[in-house]
Amino acid sequence: MRATLCLLLFLVPLAARAQDALSLEVRDRALEGGPPNALILRVHEPLRRVSLEGATGRIGLRTGLSSGDEVEFRLPAPRPGRHRFEGVLKVVFPDGRSAERRLAFDYQLVAPLSYDVDATPDSVAAGRLQVRAEGRALERFEMVLFGAGQRELARLEGPMPAEGRLRWAPPDDKVYRIQLVVHAADGAFREVALHPWKLDVPHEEVLFETGSADIRESEVPKLQASLQAIRKALDEVRPWADAQLFIAGHTDTVGEASANARLSGRRSLAIGRWFQAHGLTVSVWTVGVGEASLAVPTADEVEEARNRRVEYIIAVDRPGLPASFAWRRLRGG
Repeated sequence: MRATLCLLLFLVPLAARAQDALSLEVRDRALEGGPPNALILRVHEPLRRVSLEGATGRIGLRTGLSSGDEVEFRLPAPRPGRHRFEGVLKVVFPDGRSAERRLAFDYQLVAPLSYDVDATPDSVAAGRLQVRAEGRALERFEMVLFGAGQRELARLEGPMPAEGRLRWAPPDDKVYRIQLVVHAADGAFREVALHPWKLDVPHEEVLFETGSADIRESEVPKLQASLQAIRKALDEVRPWADAQLFIAGHTDTVGEASANARLSGRRSLAIGRWFQAHGLTVSVWTVGVGEASLAVPTADEVEEARNRRVEYIIAVDRPGLPASFAWRRLRGG
């Protein structure tokens, strides 16, 4: 799905003497970073010269124009907002005749639309997401949901609800991609592609020596089996999704939290490098969150085997992490 900025164009009257030779339009609404606000000239017969002068001097000059030529004189718009142009358009014909016309009109430069979308796998599965755009009034949206193999599941559009909360009836199939276009009240729009899904690859946990991130030879068969499962999962989604592998290390609450985070990070890094060394070519990201995201909530200094784990996640976008943690991309992926 693609949306285009509606360029509001209006005709500007020209002196009667030159109306047959030249027609004008104004691009009176432009998105910053896109085609600029401009006076657009369409030439219908040869002209020696056409110039446009504003309050601060000459805006543009073109000479030697032929029938069928199209010329744009860019209008001054130093910052987003509404602007007014007042000036004179001058035309000189091949025989030396001339004509001019005073012009006065308003135009607008629109700032690009920026917004955040909260669309987690759980929220999308429940049929909801949140759009936030600080300082901008959002007017309407268009959204298409896609399942596996790019199959269209649903198409929605309408006015933007209060507080940017979009809701829909969840489709039967898993949503793998969302194309969302949001329009602001001032005419700006922005399209984003969301990939609100992740695949958790089941695997047997690699056991490390206490305080160590070295992979023991006895644990290699587990990694070989995990690598095979990861490749199989990637093969299922790679034709239609640019998926990556994310490896997150976790610990229980025994020991200092900072030390646990460092140790789990070294272990996830060791596993990621092992996968790369054995032929995995997709991008690999690792992180160690230590005891910050427990599978089984416990008090401090409690041994819990289910909390000592490493997640293998296949996704397009980086999965969310506890505050102060960030994914690290491994070189070579």
